[in-house]
Amino acid sequence: MTAEVKSSRATCWTFWAKASKESVMQRVAGEDSAWTEDTGADAARVDVHPVTLTFYALRANEQVQVRLDDTSPAFWGDAFAGNRRVGISLTASPPGALLCVNRFVINRKAISISNNQDCAEIRVRLYVHDSDARIAGTISLPPGARMEMESLIDRVVNVRGSFSLNLR
Repeated sequence: MTAEVKSSRATCWTFWAKASKESVMQRVAGEDSAWTEDTGADAARVDVHPVTLTFYALRANEQVQVRLDDTSPAFWGDAFAGNRRVGISLTASPPGALLCVNRFVINRKAISISNNQDCAEIRVRLYVHDSDARIAGTISLPPGARMEMESLIDRVVNVRGSFSLNLR
């Protein structure tokens, strides 16, 4: 899955997964190997966990990258269509602030965001697909920027370099 935003003057962008009914049924049944590398019994063991990434104090024309560990089976996503949790959202704070993102790219293992103006806060809500109770990875932040990661049961504040976050 890849989503990309070239420019935005809105305060919130939301990306929704769209698929035909047949395609959704195949994905739920674990028959579509393009959707996930896990099929059959392995697909049943992959859990979907909501995660919030919040970036603070990003200067104009800076880029942030959050990468999951390559050795882990975890991957970023927008949830499975069968569990009614579908979508990725980007918001800016404080309320009413412009979302100054000129590029947002997400793929299986990495998220990349770059902005075109100074931004106090950018929040990304998405999902992690993983059968393990913990994810790990690396974060590349520009000088002066901070990041917070949050799952339903854990929060990592002021993340720099590598991270580990409990999912359940």
